[in-house]
Amino acid sequence: MALLVLPCFLEAQHLSTQKQTRPINTIIAKIDSFGHNITPEKLYVQLDKPYYSFGDTIWFKAYLLQAGALIPSAKSGIIYLELSNDSNRVIKRIKLPVISGISWGNLALDDKEIFAGSYTIRAYSNWQRNFNENFEFKKSIFISNPDEKSWLVNVESTKVSKPDNKHVNLSLLLTQLNHQPVSLQNLLLKIRQNKKVWYKSELQTTANGSLNIDFDVPDLATNSSFVLEVLQKSSDDHHQHQLTIPITLDGDDPDLQFMPESGKLIAGIPAHIGFKAISSNGYGINVGGVVINSKNEKVAVFKAAFKGIGIVNFTPFANETYTAVVTLFNGKTKKYPLPVVQASGIVMRIKPNSQLTDTLEIAIAATDDIMAGNNTDYYLIGHVQGIVCYASRVSFANGSLIGKINTRSFPTGIASITLFNANTFEPVCERTVFIDHHNQLNITIKPNQKSYFTHDSIALAINVTDSYGKPIQGNFSLAVTDDSQVKPDSINSGNIITNLLLTDDLKGDVEQPEYYLNNKGTQHLEELDNLLLAQGWTSYKWSDVLKKPQPVRFAAESGFAIKGRVSNMFNHGLQDAKITIFSKKPLLLQDTISDKQGYFIFNRLPIIDSTTAFVIQSKNRNGKSNTNIKLDEFVPPVFTFNNRLTMPWYINTDKPIVRYTDYSRIRNEQQQKLTGIVLKEVTIRAKKTVKTSHNLNGPGNADLTLNEEDLIKVSKTSLLELLYQKIPGFTARIPAYSFDLWFMIHSDHVKFIFDGVNLEFYYQAERSNTSVLNERYEFERSVFNAFTAADIKGVELMSSDKYTGKYGFTYFKIPPPGGWSYIEITTRDGNGPFINQTPNVAVYRPLPFSLPKQFYRPRYSINKSITTATDLRSTIHWEPNIITDKNGKATIFFYAADLPGSYTIQIAGTDLNGNIGFNREKLLIMPDRNMP
Repeated sequence: MALLVLPCFLEAQHLSTQKQTRPINTIIAKIDSFGHNITPEKLYVQLDKPYYSFGDTIWFKAYLLQAGALIPSAKSGIIYLELSNDSNRVIKRIKLPVISGISWGNLALDDKEIFAGSYTIRAYSNWQRNFNENFEFKKSIFISNPDEKSWLVNVESTKVSKPDNKHVNLSLLLTQLNHQPVSLQNLLLKIRQNKKVWYKSELQTTANGSLNIDFDVPDLATNSSFVLEVLQKSSDDHHQHQLTIPITLDGDDPDLQFMPESGKLIAGIPAHIGFKAISSNGYGINVGGVVINSKNEKVAVFKAAFKGIGIVNFTPFANETYTAVVTLFNGKTKKYPLPVVQASGIVMRIKPNSQLTDTLEIAIAATDDIMAGNNTDYYLIGHVQGIVCYASRVSFANGSLIGKINTRSFPTGIASITLFNANTFEPVCERTVFIDHHNQLNITIKPNQKSYFTHDSIALAINVTDSYGKPIQGNFSLAVTDDSQVKPDSINSGNIITNLLLTDDLKGDVEQPEYYLNNKGTQHLEELDNLLLAQGWTSYKWSDVLKKPQPVRFAAESGFAIKGRVSNMFNHGLQDAKITIFSKKPLLLQDTISDKQGYFIFNRLPIIDSTTAFVIQSKNRNGKSNTNIKLDEFVPPVFTFNNRLTMPWYINTDKPIVRYTDYSRIRNEQQQKLTGIVLKEVTIRAKKTVKTSHNLNGPGNADLTLNEEDLIKVSKTSLLELLYQKIPGFTARIPAYSFDLWFMIHSDHVKFIFDGVNLEFYYQAERSNTSVLNERYEFERSVFNAFTAADIKGVELMSSDKYTGKYGFTYFKIPPPGGWSYIEITTRDGNGPFINQTPNVAVYRPLPFSLPKQFYRPRYSINKSITTATDLRSTIHWEPNIITDKNGKATIFFYAADLPGSYTIQIAGTDLNGNIGFNREKLLIMPDRNMP
């Protein structure tokens, strides 16, 4: 391998001849064209706090910006926000209007729909679905149960080795939210891995609520992650309490990946290799070890620097293999093969830019055969999300290259440096780097006092400037939370800067993102570069960039529109068909004409905040009705399931979380007292009924009834999701005696009746091969997924003896001894598990827009004796739309609550011109000045 120093790379506009300029301009034009047509969007959502409780409300502000430039996206005028549970099932979905890249709103957590557990908030635009999921916003939260009898568990685990196996000891301490021990409770315990149960036992807690479990980890276990299920049974065999406790034996079997800079190990060229070690719980684990060759000789030593990420350097040789030998925590070792060494190739090495310079040091080395070949010309392109920021021609005719790239034309954030073959335009090497111009907005928060007393009026002066001190007009959101209840959003959570500049452009989860950007020392710059080497990715394929632009799969939604296609009986599009749209609320009547392919669109429709039914009717150019309408309905995405271990809220819970959950219960009780008298002994309510119901007990005579009013609120929800959400205990699982999945409610099997007809009738008539695994379950599931709540008039559940008797005699002749519940489903068209549609008429019930509500802001007078309830707010203040004036200033006001201590203030936002900012400050709250 030869090495030659090149003083500096040439930029594209400085190339001397047309012969050189034209080819590089061709590739620049292709990249720019791709970036212009397929510009990704980035979305950041600020939440008021990191966790919630039943009856609480999630307050949020969304920023939808163009990737790279970070200006408001001009493509999308609609975003969707979802709340999904730990099984990746969407519990709630709302639609929000976006104006100039800004939106805000709230999501109420109704305890009838939400259960305690871990959840994920996702937000996205339809356009973002064309790209990697990293650009869509995702945040893990948990929702706690404020019932004072809710169980909390403190877990301690120890692991000792026996001669033949691994042994684990678990010590549990169970208490209630009211601090009382879970005493002398009989519990069923299971330790499982996926569906495989490795341990099962019945134990009783001690008087102080403690429990001790010993089990051996079998050799057949696939990894070191397990789940402990703790079940309490009541007299009717229903589980009163159920806890799920993840168990991870750290370090047993880490996943270790090695990623050479430039993508390959090339013989004779020094290798700079990033690696990341992940434990079985999905988090980084710091490991160390050595690299050996085929002769068992040590060639390098490595050790992770931060969160399992590190670098190993050595020079590989041809016809040699390399293996990393990692020492685990128990003294054992595990081997991981490194990538195969290539005999020929090119390696590009980039050193991160320091805080003092605007340059990247870059070295490109090639093997001798490439040096001696005819093709020695290459193009070096620096780009950010389809925006070319640097371009030059480089040549290996005289050897390898060393030089610098000026980064002033790059925006702050992650950039890609790619080396292309000049003849074929094929990418040879690629590397992501972080460019930091230190140009984030400076946001200061100045209170009008050094400290405050409870119930004091608080004024905060907001001042925003750019990096040069110039006042900035912009749009910002601010949350103030009580530190005694809400743990401040720590460096684990990230903020608008870490999301939009760092983690959105990296593959996988990044632990403690603020660590990389808040610390500016040399060590942290190196660790940031290690992170990019280990988790860098490209959101597109170069083959897509360099070929003719292709149609996108998901169109950008600039606003609320209804689209579709009119066809004849042969599915041929009808030109000049007349399409009419009508709705009663809002009152709307419009018509349009279809194009050559039969497509039509109604746009500029009003924003609707309630479920509206639009009726669309079509006629051909001759006024005949023999047409078919197919609407382009929004089909929600199914996101990749995140198997990263999330610890439930009730395990090893910190004091602020316990206090917050307990205060949530008190707030709910106070709210009930303020809004009306709660009858503890007698509950009076009107009976819900379902029109045209075939309920054998009479309409509404059921243990649970969902009527038309309930279903209108969730009209876009599938029937399957509706059952999961609305019927307590509804699930799909494998009973102990069976190998197949069954839909069940707690321990009961479920029989489904559509419009008075047993669904099983259709299953028996159409399917006979009962040897197919989960055949019945798949049949029923397919029927449920064919319906949405808009197709249903009512759902009635019969599960108690009071209502199941008639069903047992009707469908079994001789009622079984128990274990069955019945769900009566009344459809709109009355045709059972089938949907009929009039050919030339379509009814469209879109997901309504969610419009924001006003955050509750108490006002206190000087005379505090008139206060009727203790103010235990966890979110003290939420301000979603702060607009600074031409001097960069804004002022907000709010009142302190009743608890002394400290508040955390977090503010984020943008100047809408490509610059973003974030700040976090504290406020001190003193006890009431009138207290002795």
